[in-house]
Amino acid sequence: MLKRIQKSVAFRMQMARFGILYGRSNILGNSFKIAGRKFHLSFPKEEKNIHETEIGKILFEDCYGLRRIRRPSTILDIGANIGLFSVAARHYFPDSTIQAYEPNKEVEPFLKENCKKVSVSYFNTAIGIESGMASLRLRENSLHSVLIPEREGNISVSSFRDAVNRIGGKVDLLKLDCEGGEWEILEDIDSWSKVKFVTMEYHLWAKPGSTLSDLTGQLDRLGFICVTVEPSPNGPFGMLSAKRKEGH
Repeated sequence: MLKRIQKSVAFRMQMARFGILYGRSNILGNSFKIAGRKFHLSFPKEEKNIHETEIGKILFEDCYGLRRIRRPSTILDIGANIGLFSVAARHYFPDSTIQAYEPNKEVEPFLKENCKKVSVSYFNTAIGIESGMASLRLRENSLHSVLIPEREGNISVSSFRDAVNRIGGKVDLLKLDCEGGEWEILEDIDSWSKVKFVTMEYHLWAKPGSTLSDLTGQLDRLGFICVTVEPSPNGPFGMLSAKRKEGH
């Protein structure tokens, strides 16, 4: 009971920090206070309930653990959707350079609007181990679309290496939520040497037969130590954060 009360109080406090009064209906109809400015977020109307839930997770519950991270200069948001992580990152780190990547053309207008409001550069492209083309397999909503590499596809893919170089050659904070695309990105050993901290949603279902130990083992080989690991009770996925080991 005590933990439940503490969690509720923390949630309300976070809402207040973003300029939202607890108990107000229609969260997305309110103005959000981000880095000293107030504005409305842009979102697909048909996915209103989905994005209200995402706002609760990303902004109010801080599922990516942004409050625990020390002032990154460069932030890379891979799998941005409508840009909620980038909005939250701007709230905590008003002076950081933030670049966001999202391949879904259907959500690009909303990503563009939200990124413009918080001074984030965005790119309507996917990220993989190599540049190329792909198709997007649309699923139940825009959050769960899966990228399928295809030479004749209509989605451009930029290499992880190019994304790292574009932001200046070093990434203080990398956010990954690309519906299984993380497995391919994790193969680029050289580019990962330029990353200091990663916070991500992982997807074991995207690599049949894989386990959480496979993922944490790969991060260990890349020179990272896990800080938090939170498997989801709803399936083979979850949240994870990791930082570069001393001396790596």
